[in-house]
Amino acid sequence: MLQNNNAYPLKESSILIDKDGFSFCSLTQQHHFKFPNGEVTQETIQTWLNYHTIAPKHCTLVYFDHPAMLVPDPIFDKEKKESYFQAAVATDFSQHAICHQDLQNNDQHLLYPVRKDIQHCFTQLLPHAKSAHGIEVLLPILNEETKGKARKQLFVHLRKGAFELFLFQGSQLLLQNSFPQNNEDEFLYYLFYVVEQFYLQPEHFDLVFLGQYSPYRTYYQAVEKFHPSISTIGSAFAHEADGHPAPFFQSLLTP
Repeated sequence: MLQNNNAYPLKESSILIDKDGFSFCSLTQQHHFKFPNGEVTQETIQTWLNYHTIAPKHCTLVYFDHPAMLVPDPIFDKEKKESYFQAAVATDFSQHAICHQDLQNNDQHLLYPVRKDIQHCFTQLLPHAKSAHGIEVLLPILNEETKGKARKQLFVHLRKGAFELFLFQGSQLLLQNSFPQNNEDEFLYYLFYVVEQFYLQPEHFDLVFLGQYSPYRTYYQAVEKFHPSISTIGSAFAHEADGHPAPFFQSLLTP
């Protein structure tokens, strides 16, 4: 079960930003905005916010349009943030800014690119909104879940077009990565690639899904054929957020 959904609460509402657009989600509303031709302007977002009467007092902008990178504290150089992405991710730095967040509980630094035009629009329209990458929201919850547990746990966060894996040995984070997926075959390919790379024997680790949701029902069924120890954070098939690109985030909203 979800031990503590206040580990990183999204308060009253969140706006999750992905490659195609963004999704506003609160305890009473859910709306989706698709970037027209991939472009975004302050005027079009303002019109959309006004149309749906969205004026949140407390809101978190959750970026999931690009993968994040974790850099261990001993090798991190704040003056060379862009260099970490140049070797791993094709990023146009003329159109993206690199955001940085210290993750003290994990002795890591979280880096992620943000489109400058999107960042500017939301800074102007929602000046009091907080910003975070999706990984930054999820890690405190997983830290709570791993307390007092020595056994390896592989956490899976499924979302539209991608998924995240977090491998913990007790409270130590061994791996965090994002992978593309558009069907259960792609999902299983990358999942078992990581399992093989870390020599994870089924009887020696737990596989934990962050929620279970109807669009991914066949994914859970496929994994059950290969792994005997599967559990879920949160109730299975609860908080069904129709059309939300990352439905687990619906369960994190707190009044």
